[in-house]
Amino acid sequence: MSSITRHLIGFLAAALLGMQAGACARGDIILGARGGSLGPAANGSIDLDASTAGATDSAGASAAGSGGSAAGSFSGSAGASGMTAAAGVAAPAGTGGAAADAGASSEGARPSTGCGKDPVLLDTNIQIGGLRASYLVDLPADYDKTRAYPLIMAFRGSGSTTDEFRGYLNLPAVTGADAIVVHPNCPNDATTWDVQRDPSVVDAMLSKLEAGFCVDQSRVFAVGHGTGALFVTMFGCLRGDVLRGIAPLSGAPPPGMCTGETAVMITQGNADPMMLGLGRGNRDFWAARNSCDLRMPAPVDPVPCVEYAACDDGYPVRYCEFDGDVGLPTFAATGLWSFFKSL
Repeated sequence: MSSITRHLIGFLAAALLGMQAGACARGDIILGARGGSLGPAANGSIDLDASTAGATDSAGASAAGSGGSAAGSFSGSAGASGMTAAAGVAAPAGTGGAAADAGASSEGARPSTGCGKDPVLLDTNIQIGGLRASYLVDLPADYDKTRAYPLIMAFRGSGSTTDEFRGYLNLPAVTGADAIVVHPNCPNDATTWDVQRDPSVVDAMLSKLEAGFCVDQSRVFAVGHGTGALFVTMFGCLRGDVLRGIAPLSGAPPPGMCTGETAVMITQGNADPMMLGLGRGNRDFWAARNSCDLRMPAPVDPVPCVEYAACDDGYPVRYCEFDGDVGLPTFAATGLWSFFKSL
């Protein structure tokens, strides 16, 4: 059994048995315009009230067990510098990324309260209590305060920093001018995501983002890698009434009951039989939840992905099993963005 497999199994055991997380380096706030590559930006922090962000969520307790997590291990290299910012003010480095298209249109959007407001980029702090969290924000180049953008939250694995994950997934370069991308860091200096503590923290972060930026509240998405994928799977189960879609990049099915319904794209390497079994179990869980027929897969781009027939309208399940381990497949960013745009 590989060390990465053991770390992922440790996360699952922690989620079910209520182990507590340890220390983890805090990331900085990045507020920067989108370019073709990624680079540094301003520092900042978010303070979230412990009574809000640390409280046991009743849905989380029923759906994800008693919380807690153990460290995972993933690595990646940070992206090359493509932009700079100072004092929290975004500094464009060229439009870069993908051009706007109909798939990322704001037609039929549900604009957040941040629409029409100039983003207050220096306001990177919330002081409500003692629980501390942080995140990185990439705004589109030529950000338009009147356009409701899809919002993608990207959750790192335990062995990489938030900035490293931002670099090696490189999602902002793919979404270009068409989405706001946020990379949260684990709160309260924890080693990794805690399925009991962290949903409320993410709720608070999402509320702040929707108040500060023009977000399409009907198109909020989440992607995660490794232990981040396990958290995203559980968060999607708890917040199906909030998330339009999720993309766990190597994960496992969530325990317990779910709220609402969400579209799902899963990538899963086939090199480790145990992890492959968990990934296929995750596929089967969401296919059953969204009323899909696993007997009727149809190939879709990118290869080797398939989608299943008879899913509930608007809630497809896309499964992408590739040759490899729990590392990211080459199509990860482009594939998940194509899936999110289709919803």
